Amino acid sequence: MELQKNNTSQENGMDHTSYLPEASLRPADILLPDMNVDMKKWAVIACDQFTAQPEYWKRVENYVQDAPSMLRLIYPEIYLNTDDRQAYIDRIAAIQNEMSAYLKDEVLKERVHQGYVLTVRQTSVGERIGLVAELDLEKYDYHVGTDAPVRATEATVKERIPVRVGIREGASLESPHVMVLMDDPKKQLLEALYEERMSLRSCTIRS
Repeated sequence: MELQKNNTSQENGMDHTSYLPEASLRPADILLPDMNVDMKKWAVIACDQFTAQPEYWKRVENYVQDAPSMLRLIYPEIYLNTDDRQAYIDRIAAIQNEMSAYLKDEVLKERVHQGYVLTVRQTSVGERIGLVAELDLEKYDYHVGTDAPVRATEATVKERIPVRVGIREGASLESPHVMVLMDDPKKQLLEALYEERMSLRSCTIRS
């Protein structure tokens, strides 16, 4: 399956991607796993989940074993509950080494160059449409009461920021788990892009 750069149609004079800068979103170089990767073992939950349930993360470790997995590229925050500074340093080094190995071995490959990936998730309440893109962090502010274009939906745990910075310093990949909620009452962006892509049959990937 080959992903294509999002060259949105100009049909009826409307370019739906014109709304993206206003939404603080930009095109990105997006890497996806090789087609031979076991996706059931590749995908994992966000690193800030199950922070009080070590048995959950042990089950994930046992299930993934040596298979390629995002588990190797994240720092599950349950492991932050330690005073062992060396363990912290070693885990970050292991994450960065795994990133480099996945690139070298082409476990991860660039599938989209300066574009977007439109996703459709089937849920118990129907389809959820999403867009993988680059977020302009210069327009983000996590402080309470800010009027920045991009704001946090919940309180930020400041003590967790240093480990995330530590992973990114010298890292060869960026693997955030950010989910952005967007005010789009007129459905000018995601729904419009979805309908257009389906009518053009230019992308068949679904997630």
